[in-house]
Amino acid sequence: MVSSLKYSIPVSKKFVVEALALDLDVPILRGTQVVVYIGASRSPARITKINFIFNPNDGTIIKKNPKSIRSNDCAEIEIETEKRVCVELFSNFKIFGRVIVREKNDTLCVGTVKQIK
Repeated sequence: MVSSLKYSIPVSKKFVVEALALDLDVPILRGTQVVVYIGASRSPARITKINFIFNPNDGTIIKKNPKSIRSNDCAEIEIETEKRVCVELFSNFKIFGRVIVREKNDTLCVGTVKQIK
């Protein structure tokens, strides 16, 4: 991808996402192998950590370091991709700050990038 030298898009393998789990058949666990879509890119990845589950209305933390994410939970997760991808904070650039997490043919969750590591 070509970008401006003055306003270049960061490239990273690790980032933190605020995610909303969709209607899941099986809970999402730490270490789950997924495919991450950011902008027009697609990359194999895995969920390395589930930081906490929170209430989306007021932002209060419901549970820290949960073992799993269930349907309709809002959670902060850490994702590590196999290759480096163009990723930006959602607050800076919305297109490269949106994330879709899929497994096989199912969309597990959607979210926004909150931190780049």
